[in-house]
Amino acid sequence: MIMAIKLIAAIGDKRLLGIKKEGKHILPWHIPEDFKHFKHSTNGCAIIMGRTTWESLPNRPLPNRTNIILTRDPDYAAKGGHVFHDLQEAIAFGESVSGETDIWIIGGANIYEQALPYVEEMSLTRVQEELLPPPMENEEHILFPEYEDAFECTEATPYKPSDNRNLPYRFETWKQK
Repeated sequence: MIMAIKLIAAIGDKRLLGIKKEGKHILPWHIPEDFKHFKHSTNGCAIIMGRTTWESLPNRPLPNRTNIILTRDPDYAAKGGHVFHDLQEAIAFGESVSGETDIWIIGGANIYEQALPYVEEMSLTRVQEELLPPPMENEEHILFPEYEDAFECTEATPYKPSDNRNLPYRFETWKQK
């Protein structure tokens, strides 16, 4: 039996998750400490992501993790990943390969929204997005789904500046109410 189904994401104070620009989804920030936190948290675990997140990874599959990809495309193939078309099937597969480790939901926005009812705990890196430049004309903001009614923050570190851009961030743990 797995320990838990968890979710990990970096989001802004106003739920900014990403930016869609010229058909591609990109992160609005680069925080090395968040990448280290993600790597440490998900190492050795099954991770579930959408096709767009999978395709945005610079190196696929993510090493030392069971990479599970959700897509609506019945012909989609992901070298090094396991493709599913239904979240419950993806979770069941994750449970079958995870042993005593957690399953992590790693994005994107649509997958987060589908998975929230199954998630017991969220690990959020909160970024002070008001310090980011405003969106450009050809950019669309992608928002993290609303979650505050179903989860409560149980831990939060103080904000501190990132080594990269002085962009303040903090780590938060949210548990299902």
